[in-house]
Amino acid sequence: MCQEMAAAAAASVDDKECKDLAAEIMRLATDLFSATDHEQWVQGKTSGADVLRLRILREVRAFQDRLAAIETMRSAEQHRGASEGRPPERT
Repeated sequence: MCQEMAAAAAASVDDKECKDLAAEIMRLATDLFSATDHEQWVQGKTSGADVLRLRILREVRAFQDRLAAIETMRSAEQHRGASEGRPPERT
């Protein structure tokens, strides 16, 4: 499920950074949901599954932040275009 959601998110936006983040989420999720691969992520007393969950959350947050930055840039471009008398771009 997590892999499918990350793939859909990557496909929905044309941005290399978002695609890279989604690919990392898919890689981490593959290890999280494997029978044994999560064990390589153990850190001290923290289980590999917990480490992976936290890493996935961090990557999802970075993805969200990137989407917000893209939206801010698009809004600024549209605002500049409107102030110059150009019609807004379709997205």
